[in-house]
Amino acid sequence: MLNYRYSFRGYADLPFGLYDEHTSEMYSFSRSQYSLLLDCDGKTDIMLESLSPEDRSFFEKAYDYGFIKAAKEAEHLTDHQRYVKYDNAYKKTVHLSITGNCNCKCRHCLMSAPHAKYDQMSVDDFKKILDDLRACGITRVQITGGEPLMHPDFETIVEEIGNHGLRLETIYTNGILFSEDTIDLFKRYNLTPSVRIPFDGLGHHDWMRGIDGAQDAAVKAIRLCVAHDIPCHATMTLFKDNLGSIKKTVGYLEELGVKTLKIARVEDLGEWHAYSVSHGISREEAWDAFIRYIPVFLSERHSISLALEGLFSYNGMTGKITADFEKNCHESTLGRYLLCASLKDAFFINSNGNVLPCMSYVGSCFEGSFGNIFEMSLKEILDVSSPLVLLGNSKAGDFLDVSEKCRDCEYRLSCIGGCRAKPIIAGGNDLMAIDEETCAYYLHGYKKRKDEILRSLNLTGLDS
Repeated sequence: MLNYRYSFRGYADLPFGLYDEHTSEMYSFSRSQYSLLLDCDGKTDIMLESLSPEDRSFFEKAYDYGFIKAAKEAEHLTDHQRYVKYDNAYKKTVHLSITGNCNCKCRHCLMSAPHAKYDQMSVDDFKKILDDLRACGITRVQITGGEPLMHPDFETIVEEIGNHGLRLETIYTNGILFSEDTIDLFKRYNLTPSVRIPFDGLGHHDWMRGIDGAQDAAVKAIRLCVAHDIPCHATMTLFKDNLGSIKKTVGYLEELGVKTLKIARVEDLGEWHAYSVSHGISREEAWDAFIRYIPVFLSERHSISLALEGLFSYNGMTGKITADFEKNCHESTLGRYLLCASLKDAFFINSNGNVLPCMSYVGSCFEGSFGNIFEMSLKEILDVSSPLVLLGNSKAGDFLDVSEKCRDCEYRLSCIGGCRAKPIIAGGNDLMAIDEETCAYYLHGYKKRKDEILRSLNLTGLDS
């Protein structure tokens, strides 16, 4: 019969799925494979010798993987395990802003929290969203702001996530209000989120966050997470003042126990318009600094996972080196390789209810164009013919069909136009425009320079 951790689930674009209650992962099968799994109900006798060789091989693999098990007498499917079909497209995670308010005055805030540009979500509105998520088969929530712990009803919000049976995957916080009470609150409702905390360089964090003591608060929150075995991740925004602090910051955060660190230069959005000329850095300045640091980082044999924009990613557990700018598309997969991998599983809801592909679209010309969850149902927003789902289903071949510049480029299968949000961040309004940053990675020689470094260290990156 079906193992108790799995449930039969289907969506408009993924009709034959198994949902893992432990990890919130979804596994998809063919119609014939699913038909076999549906017979694993504790009541139907399955005779292996009567199956075709192909079906028997699948059945044995499903057993070895743990999807199914031998049924004991009187064992049968629970009501929760029985097949449920959702009429909307499949999504796994929603990244949700519950407030536009913050206790910092970050000089680079894309949400313009220092000016309270965006609303604070009411508890009733939040409950409505959670009801919609359940009705659409979405199981994971990531909470952000502004600063989410600033919400006056934060405890009720956490309680409602637990009461709705959803998994709180990640909390994005500056750490100032993070405390033992916060951890106790999560435990009370059996929630185990990871925590993501910004840390903008040793000695530079307070300036970027616009208040004194922000660095000490971030460090205190990190230590608290580590002490309670809560996975803690950090982000570092790169600008002129902290450009030389990368090495010290990486080492310091690793000593604190941070699991992963993502470093990227400040995007010229929101509040940063006032500082970009005096404190901003060019793409070349940031990337040259990354290229210089990569061999230093690799020679020091770190255990922290590190991502340097799209140029370089290092997995501290496996030692695997990849690059987000480099894709694994081939001529044979152009018709099914997705342009936006993150939109396949996730999307963003702003505190005013606007639904967007990701947080990078906040403040862009696309605010409101993908729907507002307080004006229409989430099922409508996630209809297979909706703008959000159509963008998420766009394939590499769709992009190359409309991009004459890229069609004959030698790097087209590795690049496939880059990130869909980058042209929008740059002020554009074309969702099929070229991501000039990914283009520059190849055409300006950064991939070549990085690969030469890896070869000199007897290491390999993607396609190296």
